[in-house]
Amino acid sequence: MKHTHTMIHTYVTLMIVIFAGMFLLLPTNTHAYFTTNQKAISLNSHTGLFLIEYAFGTKKYDITMPVQATTSSIKDDTVLGYEIRDTHGDVVHGKTQAIILSNATLGRDGMYHIQKGTAQKMLLAVFFTPDTPQRDAYNLQVTHLPFQFDETQKLQLNPSELIYYKTPATEL
Repeated sequence: MKHTHTMIHTYVTLMIVIFAGMFLLLPTNTHAYFTTNQKAISLNSHTGLFLIEYAFGTKKYDITMPVQATTSSIKDDTVLGYEIRDTHGDVVHGKTQAIILSNATLGRDGMYHIQKGTAQKMLLAVFFTPDTPQRDAYNLQVTHLPFQFDETQKLQLNPSELIYYKTPATEL
């Protein structure tokens, strides 16, 4: 058990360093929001890593985006929500560690801030170990992606937009 915890901690540290380095790119001039890549990686027979890349930016408004992510069904204006699902589409419970990485400015409020006229890339990284290990394939689906325009207009992506924020499945 202690060995597994040490391995997971090592993976988390390594992956954060790698992904943080990837995001030291200059902001682009894209003015939209979209997902650009999704991956699911089996780290071992019990733990998976799910990655969703996306970008946000507009010409007219500064945008505020969450750094935190959770499996909670409570919708919070400052936290991205997600679920882990099995091959049948059922929600699977387990241990998760999640963070959203970006080269966007991190404000004192614990949120990313994107200046109008630019777009920033974001990376949702989630480590998942099911409570009841069984040979199955799992994927991650974003269920709530809030953002704010000029720190006043609180918005979120619609369910029809969130269907694209889904990783392929990986077996654990």
